[in-house]
Amino acid sequence: MQEHRQSGHPFAATLVSWLILTSFLLFPLIAFGQSTTTGIVSHNANLRAGPGTTYAVTGKAMAGETVKIISKSAAGDWYQLDNKAWIAAFLVKVDTAAPTPTPVLVVTQTITSTVSITPTALPTLTLVKPITTTLTLSTSTPFTATGLNGQLAKVTSISNGDTIKVLLGGTVYKVRYLMISAPNLKEPLYTAAADLNRQFVKDKFVYLVKDVSDKDSTGGLLRYVYLQNGTFVNAEIVRRGYALLTTFTADVAKEPEIRTAQEEAIKAGRGLWATQLPTPMPVVATTTTNIAATTNIIANVRTCPNISCAITGHIAAGQSLKLVARSADKTWYQLASGGWITTFVMNNPPVSLPVVTPTALTLPKVTTPPTPTATKTP
Repeated sequence: MQEHRQSGHPFAATLVSWLILTSFLLFPLIAFGQSTTTGIVSHNANLRAGPGTTYAVTGKAMAGETVKIISKSAAGDWYQLDNKAWIAAFLVKVDTAAPTPTPVLVVTQTITSTVSITPTALPTLTLVKPITTTLTLSTSTPFTATGLNGQLAKVTSISNGDTIKVLLGGTVYKVRYLMISAPNLKEPLYTAAADLNRQFVKDKFVYLVKDVSDKDSTGGLLRYVYLQNGTFVNAEIVRRGYALLTTFTADVAKEPEIRTAQEEAIKAGRGLWATQLPTPMPVVATTTTNIAATTNIIANVRTCPNISCAITGHIAAGQSLKLVARSADKTWYQLASGGWITTFVMNNPPVSLPVVTPTALTLPKVTTPPTPTATKTP
């Protein structure tokens, strides 16, 4: 009787064993399941194919929309949604009732289970049950601005057209934009330049990119500033005519790009390069008034406002300049001595001097004495 029970139901016994084995093999899938949380989109945002602005835009999320978050980047600044798209973390207000999702461990697991069952009364049967699961690793790509690594900071306030304050690593820093100079207080377009800067960066996250210098004489950081979409703020303020290209000793990595922006502003007559300024300063009464302008490098003095004109002398870096007039396009200034100096070698070039049509200085005529002829002694 016992022998009949053992040999009469081998298929049922084997099937139970196979189910137990299958449950065991499926256990890792349960262990690696993802948790989700919800959030509210605070502003209209782009959805991207990966955690960074360098990835392609795959869709839009509108302000007020509820999204499900399944993971976040290693740095915590990007969230992955349940539709596999990515959104910048600062644009989502996470539901505080649920924990913020953590990066999900990536595993690629293929399990193949083969069970051969040969019942006494049935033909030979082979069951093959493949179990395959593939998950994708969540990674973040560091921001790269034209080949230079940048630090992500939050703008807290705008001081003027070329200076801001940011929160970086828990500390507030003043940041001076590299290679540009916006109008100072009481100069034409001061308010307009500050307002333009505010439109670009107010309350936004920006990337700060260092050149050679770290800080200025007041302790402020010297940086190129980029928006998260890659916009180069320094160049854009110059392109709109609200700042001038200004070179510092060794910080010239972006000079070609900013110079091109300035040439565009000059050609279009924007801002400081407009024929009529909206708030001109009073005209200086005397042509010999000392203007608060200095040289930032050793400067050539020329006979007329063009680099093809003859050089009549040099001015050392850091020297105060006595300026009496300027060219119509503001790219050259005339000294009290009559010589001309280019704007690009100056700090704080004024914009209110009289415009003159220059005439090249007349240089003393150099005469060469005749070569004496030898005479014979009688």
